[in-house]
Amino acid sequence: RKALHDAAKTLDFSRLRDAIVEGEKAGLSEADLEEARSTIAAEDRRATALRRLQDAVQRRDPHALRVAMEDGEAVGLSGDELGCARRVLEEEELAARARVRLRKALLGRDRNELRDAVEDGQRAGLRD
Repeated sequence: RKALHDAAKTLDFSRLRDAIVEGEKAGLSEADLEEARSTIAAEDRRATALRRLQDAVQRRDPHALRVAMEDGEAVGLSGDELGCARRVLEEEELAARARVRLRKALLGRDRNELRDAVEDGQRAGLRD
């Protein structure tokens, strides 16, 4: 029991998993093992959310970014861990607005509007 409790406090997940195995071998009750299992489950959810967030950032998919950010917030990811995703989402939303403005300007055939829309697109990082 002490090993489980100590491992849970240190958040050394390898040590905690080992302590659970040892506790099971020693015949500890489910109640004794529950804190350690809950700690590992929470860390697994957090790690999964972080991987999804990193994947969404890499893909630069606004919908996936929003979902991954919500999941990350729900499991307690830090502001630093979510910050990159927020910046990428802002960039992608800015680019989407610039694309819409360019399409409208092309349809309207107003030279000034088209010039302004091209400038917006360049500021948003659009290349084509």
